[in-house]
Amino acid sequence: MRLAFEGLTATVEVPDCPEFASALRASAVDWPFRRVEADAEPAARITRSGQSLLIHYPDEEPLPVTPVAAACSLMVSLAEALVAENPDRLCFHGGAALFGGRLVIFPGRSHAGKSTMIARLAAGGHTVFGDDILPLDESEDGLALGVAPRLRLPLPPCASAAFRGFVADHAGAADGRYHYLALPEGRLARHGATAPLGAIVLLDRRPAGPATLHEAPERLALKLLARQSVLGADDTRPLLARMRAIVRRLPCLVLSYADLEEAVVLLEATFARWPMRVAPAPLPDEAALTQRLLERDEADADEPESPSGYRPGMRLVRHPDVVLYAVDGEAFLAGTGGTAAIHHLNPVGAGIWNLLAHPTDEDEAAAVIAIAFPDVDPRIVARDVAVLFADLHASGFAVEAAEPR
Repeated sequence: MRLAFEGLTATVEVPDCPEFASALRASAVDWPFRRVEADAEPAARITRSGQSLLIHYPDEEPLPVTPVAAACSLMVSLAEALVAENPDRLCFHGGAALFGGRLVIFPGRSHAGKSTMIARLAAGGHTVFGDDILPLDESEDGLALGVAPRLRLPLPPCASAAFRGFVADHAGAADGRYHYLALPEGRLARHGATAPLGAIVLLDRRPAGPATLHEAPERLALKLLARQSVLGADDTRPLLARMRAIVRRLPCLVLSYADLEEAVVLLEATFARWPMRVAPAPLPDEAALTQRLLERDEADADEPESPSGYRPGMRLVRHPDVVLYAVDGEAFLAGTGGTAAIHHLNPVGAGIWNLLAHPTDEDEAAAVIAIAFPDVDPRIVARDVAVLFADLHASGFAVEAAEPR
């Protein structure tokens, strides 16, 4: 059957399955939907085969999943449809919770701890706007979708007994891996509710140490927001400018913590009223923090992938519609049309981008970079250059140079 969700023209195809229906109600707890008739291609497709549910992805074999995992996948597809239908709006991958009438947003990659933080804030009485996707409305206020927070199980060791009890007592739907929370009335913002942004907090979860707040440099906050933005625009250059404006006007902080309870106490003391009450300390080691927040999820990329047809030895040149922005000593690429994305470049990447003003291949770029960084193993330089060449080509920021006539 086909379902249409409020605010979307796209529809989704789902099975007539009581277990899935229960999981869907637990996830889209306040996102109204209705059954419709439609002929257009659905934004997502889930079918039933015997006792199993199957998720259908383009050009892939159907993937068997639990009803809860199917609901999770559907929420992702709905968020993507929302972005596609509202391409000029900003949308961030992260959680958000109300403190004194303003939203503190926690942008971050998967496994950064944002869902656990959002669930713990909800347990403490805060109204949350979601734990995974935060769209902004036309005024660039946070917009609630009405999707329940979803925890990955098991809970981390830093979860207290009281918090574990709250999670157990407010189970919406669970399958042993994912656990949707059925929050008390008023703890989940209603679908369509809005609130002004108050601050950006980058979560730095560590194995040990006290909870501390530090000022996040503009460049670090913008790097994380750019990486965690969900984009659907044909031209991302204005979106990058708007992200930069948000970073400039909001307090941007880094929360380093090992104990979840200690971190929540610090947040509540800091944002008890606006403007914020506690002056954070300067950031002690920006390079190490950047490594933890931004590069840890790339550590397993030993070999470059080439889904776009990139081949080692291909000579690349910059796409003419891509613009480089320098922000506080950092470089960001933003494009239009087929290159509608935002990409951060570290100093090595910025150097390679300069080389791509003219047709250049991996070996030529690696030779130049090796001279600039003589203390780095040339094999590491060659690997990193190969990864960046493949990424730039896959994203469309760089294209294969035409052969000279």
